[in-house]
Amino acid sequence: AVVHLGARVGWDKSTRPELFQPNVLATAELANWARQHSSYFVFASAALICGMRNPRITADCVLNTENDYLYSKWLGEEIIRMSGIKHAILRISGIFGKSGPPHLGINNAIDNALKGISPIRSGDGNIKRNYIYVKDLGSIIKYCLDNVIEGTHLVGGSQSITIAEMLDTICDVLLPQERPEIRPGKTGHDQLIDHSPHL
Repeated sequence: AVVHLGARVGWDKSTRPELFQPNVLATAELANWARQHSSYFVFASAALICGMRNPRITADCVLNTENDYLYSKWLGEEIIRMSGIKHAILRISGIFGKSGPPHLGINNAIDNALKGISPIRSGDGNIKRNYIYVKDLGSIIKYCLDNVIEGTHLVGGSQSITIAEMLDTICDVLLPQERPEIRPGKTGHDQLIDHSPHL
């Protein structure tokens, strides 16, 4: 099997030419290798290809690749489908854990808390997310491999909680004497991912 988790994460406003080789061409090469070797393929895509402002992402969502990074992930999906290989495409919500991707604020809060720095909360923190813990994602990938799960599946955490609750929990676990620092900020929007019933 091939488990393809590598990508240039383009939240830094990477352009299509910059994303072409790491996100499109590399995916095509790996899918072609899997085709030649009759290998099963697991691909990490992004739930946000259904819209960055979409409050609830479901299995029947309409695609809305609002930036070049999300477009490159969609192209990767299409290449895998066109190759005809047996595959699972996982459209994953935000992934959190120690040293997790820094574009996700909760990962910065975790890493700062491990250094003794209290998390910072902007605004009321009442928007909800169901991010997934990196170890849980690893278990889902293993389940796909063990059971040769096929198709496109949304992957999100089992709990829908507010950003404020996340930051409070980080303090409870890593900085029990501290509370998040609260600063003024804009109100955001909920974004929940309907986790696939097949996983």
